[in-house]
Formats: sequence, structure tokens, C-alpha cells
Amino acid sequence: MVDTRTLAELRRHWSYYADYFNLPQERKGRLLKEQVELSRSIVSKKSIVMSASRSAGMVWSQALLPVSQLFQKYWETGTTYTEASDIDRATNLNPNFLYYLSGRASTCTMDLGSLLHTGSAAINKSKQQFKAWSTAFRSSRAAGAITMRFYCGDALAFCHALNTFKSTGNTSTGLFAAPYKASQINLDELASGTQPAPLTFDVIDTSNLIDHVGLLNLLIATPPLLKQSPSSQSVLYTETLLPSREDATKSFLDRLCTDVPTIAALFGIAPRPYVSGFTSQSHVHEIIFFKTMKSELLKLGADANVNQYHERVAWVNPCGGDSFGTKKYPALSFEVGSMARVLYGIYDKMFSNEKMATLTSSNTISRLMSMAEVNFHRESVTYLFQAVQRRVHLREGTWEQVASKFM
Repeated sequence: MVDTRTLAELRRHWSYYADYFNLPQERKGRLLKEQVELSRSIVSKKSIVMSASRSAGMVWSQALLPVSQLFQKYWETGTTYTEASDIDRATNLNPNFLYYLSGRASTCTMDLGSLLHTGSAAINKSKQQFKAWSTAFRSSRAAGAITMRFYCGDALAFCHALNTFKSTGNTSTGLFAAPYKASQINLDELASGTQPAPLTFDVIDTSNLIDHVGLLNLLIATPPLLKQSPSSQSVLYTETLLPSREDATKSFLDRLCTDVPTIAALFGIAPRPYVSGFTSQSHVHEIIFFKTMKSELLKLGADANVNQYHERVAWVNPCGGDSFGTKKYPALSFEVGSMARVLYGIYDKMFSNEKMATLTSSNTISRLMSMAEVNFHRESVTYLFQAVQRRVHLREGTWEQVASKFM
């Protein structure tokens, strides 16, 4: 565990399962009734499942029907098995489905689905492969080759806390663990472990946190945690599933709140395809998927904003990757006025939803929904200034003068 508070949170969550059998029968019956009603409602909709079919890549349209049929079968039987004999033997429920982190009893997410039934030989081979991976992982754990550390709390706050600990050596960071929480991040267990915990990393994978906290916030919080050695070739992965606007292909730049060269200059990180000029990952099928799905939703009279556009980007230091290169990266120099204008331009886009013109022009459902996503507050501006100060050298003047012109 990274801190004792995480251990306490884990204990609290486990206690819900330990106390489940002490719940009144009336409460258990209500939980069962809610789950049965949810399953029946999903089966009755006869939905076309588009999300899971994207795993077929460019032939996703051919996967729509079989994936949708398997989705229905899963919610009818409650298991990923497809053989009748296997379904009859599947009587043990995965207990992780029972509670939310808050402690309130939950129901299964509607996105759960079954495996593709491409023949028993293929399924058996997949299970054998997964078993081999699991065995290899257990062997690595037994040999002490892998160390897993767990943390429960806000991802951005944790990144800032790690950076604070790395800079000051003080485990009491003074940062709150999560919004609406009074507990602070104290990395006591991280510092007292038998093995020194790493504070910089070769790879940071943020999954689809962008959809919840915003791309710019991640680009501010994570680069200080990447190894700066040129030989490391450290990389940051970001991923999105939800478009930020009606044209999904423009969501990336919309989330940056500026252009790619400015991000690369100020934060020392850039999309690897932008630096190399090519990419091995195609998003063409996602564009086709997005436009087709949007068209179908409009035909049905549904809100076209409830859509998905999957985009995964690898970020690297534009000056890194060369093991023979210099270990000292060149400093970026700005005049006070220019620096203030650049920062204000980013700030202006961060809080564009607060403009009166934006408020009065938000007359569509999609625009109203985008306004409801609040990823920035005034503390975000403070972190923006701190991130820029780490890399930028002022040619003349002080940061107080930059702040004065910014205001």
C-alpha cells in the first residue's frame, strides 16, 4: 500500500462483503429483485451493441450482429459460457459485482458482455493462453520480479503528491486525497517500505482518465514523473473514449486548449506520431464507426452526442530517445509579455464555458452536456504556472510580472 489511508479504505470495502450475510432478508431480496429487473430490461431492448464490435477493427460492421447476440445471451444466462453444460455448472457469483466503492450495493454495468463464440477450439486455446499468462505472472511475483503498489484516491492529486515527495522528501504532502474529502495524502508507507519505491517511471498509462479529468490536467501532472534520462525513452499513454464535441476528430486539439507545438515547448512532451511523422495505429475505423453511429442515432431521433470515439496517443519528450544525446535539455526562453499572452490564451480556453457568449449560444443538448463537464478550477491555473516555470526561463523580468500582466 502507498499509504495507511488506502489500507483503511480497502478494509472498509472488504467489511461490506464480510457483513453481507448479516443483512436482513428483505434487503437481500430487494437486491436480487433489482438485478433481475435490470437483466430483463436489457434483454427486452434487443439492442445493437456497437462498442464491443470495435475490437474487430476495420470489419467492425460484420461483427455487429454476432456481438449483439452474445450480449443478449450473456444477460440471459449471467455467464460468458456458451455451452449449455458449462452454463448449468456456473453457480458462483463474482462478489466484486456487489458493492460500489461508496459502500452502496450496486448492479452490474450494462456494458458487460460475453466472449465471441468462434468454436470451442478457439475458446479453449484462448483460455489456455490466459492460464499461461497467469502462471507466468505468479512466477514473477514469487521471484520478487514484480512489485505492485496500490493507492485509493484522486489520480491527479496522487501525481502532484508524488512530485511533491520527489522534490521535498516530505511524506506529508498537504494535498487532499480526493474532492470532498478531508483526509490528506501522506506517503508514509511508500517511504518506509523495505524496497525504495520509484518516483519516476519509464511508462505511465493513464487509461481513459482524460474522459474524467481532462487531457491538459494530465499533461500538467504526469511529465515530472517520467524518467528524464535520454536512454530511458520514457512514454506517457493517454486514451479517450468520449468525444468532447460534435466533430470527434477535433476533440484532441479541443482538449489541449492550445496547439501541439506550444504543449511540446512548455511541458516538454509531444505526441510521438507528431514527432516521428508516422504512426502504427490507425483510427480510420473509429472515424467510420463514429460517423455511422451518429447517423443511426439521428435516424432514431436520439441525441447524437451519446457516442464514442476511441483514440490512444503515446507522448514522449521531443528531445529524448537518443542514448548518445545530451542529458541536459535546452531551456526555453520567453519575454514577460509573450509568456503572459501564451498562458492567458490557454486559460481562456480552459474556462471558455464561463464566457457569456458561450452560455447564450449553448442551445443544443450536446453543448449543454459539454458545459456540464467541469475539469478546471482556479487551482488548475496554479498548477499550469508551476509546470511552465519548471521549463521556461524568462529573458527579462520576473514571474510576478508575468502574473501581473496575466491578470
